[in-house]
Amino acid sequence: MIDSLHAVTRAVRTGVSDQSDRALMVYRRLVLKNFASFIRKGFPVCRRILGEQIFDSLIAAFVEQHRCQTPYFLEIGAEFIQFLSQRPDLLERLPGFVPELLAWEYVELELDVMDAVIPPPCEQEVDLLSSVPLLSPVCQLFVAQYPVHRLSTEYQPSMPEQPSYLVAYRDRSHRVRFLELNHLSACLFQQVQLERLTGADLADVLEQQTGAATASLVRPVIDQLAKWQKMDIIAGVRRA
Repeated sequence: MIDSLHAVTRAVRTGVSDQSDRALMVYRRLVLKNFASFIRKGFPVCRRILGEQIFDSLIAAFVEQHRCQTPYFLEIGAEFIQFLSQRPDLLERLPGFVPELLAWEYVELELDVMDAVIPPPCEQEVDLLSSVPLLSPVCQLFVAQYPVHRLSTEYQPSMPEQPSYLVAYRDRSHRVRFLELNHLSACLFQQVQLERLTGADLADVLEQQTGAATASLVRPVIDQLAKWQKMDIIAGVRRA
């Protein structure tokens, strides 16, 4: 029985069967079509850059050679990324930015389907200086060596550039968006992630990291936090 199941799965993966079975080959085509459709939709930018032929060859290699560790269809994208990360022989034929681009596009998909709910906004004005800002449960900082948010068929740098700091997030209208940060605001975001520092404390920490006077950082820090709050990146506050 087990040998028969292995034979079936091998035939579905590779198209090679010990016996001619038209129904099995039809099933294989359906599996490939479903996998290919989902992966194409999940990585549209990478697909356009690489072209249909190359991208589809990666999908075929994935279906044929990778053993998925999850039964969930929505996690196929993560399995596809994992497969390629373990295949330097495939990656060496692709532009160097492909692994980061795939990871960036998957972050957008993850946030889009995540079950987490953003708490309703505060009805009263919030004192960000003396309160601890709390990030939305559907946001993520993404740091890349390539400008993954600007890659296209027209723009494909051959070498890494300055690091890109990107916050991907889903707002209360359920739209996935991203915000590009500079190095200082990325440091601020990382401190906010700890969810234990007030706005005043955050200015103190940035002063230690940058050497700037705390007094000169308080207003920019509070303004940045307020901006993130309006964008639904900060979902609420907690009393210190």
